[in-house]
Amino acid sequence: MALEKKITYDYEIRSEYKIIQERAKTAIMEDGNEISSKYHRRSLTPDMDVSGENSDIQGMASTLWTDEVKADWFLHQHKYPSGDPSTDWELAQLQKYCDDNSVDYEDGTNLDEDGNAIAANSKSELVEKIEAA
Repeated sequence: MALEKKITYDYEIRSEYKIIQERAKTAIMEDGNEISSKYHRRSLTPDMDVSGENSDIQGMASTLWTDEVKADWFLHQHKYPSGDPSTDWELAQLQKYCDDNSVDYEDGTNLDEDGNAIAANSKSELVEKIEAA
């Protein structure tokens, strides 16, 4: 009776962000027949460093994770584009950037001493505040 541990891998690509899912199957074999197995799954996303991964994963990542896919993934994760903020961004994206980077701004929900709403900062005002921070 000879026992052997056998690990095999399969992959699938998920979503528009080209998430690489790796499934590892660990099987215990007895005289060439599987007597037990279990699965382990992990996901790799376009913002990950795969330089230490096997050549299969590196090849898939270099093919699938184009600059556009990486930019879309960054936007999905952060709710604003990568790079320097500009007036080309949407107001909500600039506000989210300010929130994440502790830049104070007016969003139109604060009141002055008379109870009047304080006007929200415009996109250009937000970019100025970000540049000054």
